[in-house]
Amino acid sequence: MTTSSGRALACRVLGVLGVVLSAYAVYVEHRVTSQRANPLAGAGGEVPFVALCDLGGWASCSDVLTSPSSRLFGPPNAALGVLFYIAIILYPSFTFVPFREHLMFMAVAFSCALTLYLGRVLLQMGDFCILCVSTYVINWTLLLVALRELRATGGTKFDKNGKAVRRAPAPNGGRATRVLGVLGALAAVWVSLVSGAVDSSSWLSPAAFSVVQTLPLWALVSFGAFSLASIGWALLRFRDCPQAAKELEGDIATARKRLEQRGFKNTQAQ
Repeated sequence: MTTSSGRALACRVLGVLGVVLSAYAVYVEHRVTSQRANPLAGAGGEVPFVALCDLGGWASCSDVLTSPSSRLFGPPNAALGVLFYIAIILYPSFTFVPFREHLMFMAVAFSCALTLYLGRVLLQMGDFCILCVSTYVINWTLLLVALRELRATGGTKFDKNGKAVRRAPAPNGGRATRVLGVLGALAAVWVSLVSGAVDSSSWLSPAAFSVVQTLPLWALVSFGAFSLASIGWALLRFRDCPQAAKELEGDIATARKRLEQRGFKNTQAQ
């Protein structure tokens, strides 16, 4: 099942806006960093660089884009944002990728978790970055699109040749889709906590943080134990299905009649 024209258009429009804003943020960060590293560069009459988003003392994206929080993972956040939004633009064409709806939802949910942390840092700085806030709006809008995409698809299956084939949409997105969506959101929150993207030292003790770090392992062990218990309980309660047996006997009788009509004889019956 392909992405509907409305959701595909939303992904491409939001992706293009995100690429433009992120690319300009990378440009601003590079120019401001170079200018501050060489303050005598403008001594020869060259006009100092002023970003379009520097609107005054209350709004200076230059200060925000050159702060330590602008490089959470090493490279500039805006540069990673360019790659992220390019993937969003190409998403409607990735129909051959299995579970692409769930991958998109987890990526967008993680980006929204980062926006919460970066928005908190922005408030602490007492500054306003129109580029940053614009990308926050784009990310949360993409989250709505990703949720609609999850609800509209029924997942992925594979044919005999190993080719990905879309199932028919399930009512309300299907139970598996909802479960994977919740797991994706929880995974995004866990990654943001463990990676330090969200500062939890003020409200999470070291002992509690160590427990949070091992939550995926405990979740995996608990899921395995629950699965084994469910299988054991199902085996204990296993019983025959008379109705299914009658349906199977009827299908066998119908198949025999059709074979006899075509000239095949049932030697076993004789």
